[in-house]
Amino acid sequence: MFARLVALDEGPDIIIDRAMLVVGRHPVCDTRLESLRVSRQHCCLTLEAGELWVRDLNSTNGIRINGTRVEVGRLKDGDELAIANLRFRFESGPFLSRFAIDGPPQPPGVSPHPSDPTWIWVKRAGLDLGPLDED
Repeated sequence: MFARLVALDEGPDIIIDRAMLVVGRHPVCDTRLESLRVSRQHCCLTLEAGELWVRDLNSTNGIRINGTRVEVGRLKDGDELAIANLRFRFESGPFLSRFAIDGPPQPPGVSPHPSDPTWIWVKRAGLDLGPLDED
């Protein structure tokens, strides 16, 4: 079974079945969340060295891990992730490390702004997310 984020409120569970997922309201996102409080490209979930990391993509309503607002953070089994007003519980699966991207995670101050096309997670996915500061 893959790792997943189990919906605690409304919305779908998010299955972590690849190394990177973009979550948001826009149709090109890997996982679409229908809430109007969710930004078009709200956050990015990335597997790095067998760990799940979440990074806010300059969203309006942010992300929270166990109630604390963060720009970037690592999820551990059982942690609660809030994407805007939607809450999820992280359940790691036995295949989590299968989709890991090698290399250490970047601390928050080291990476460029998410709208920069050289930003590592956007560059790895080959995405053109456009301006991320508009909803």
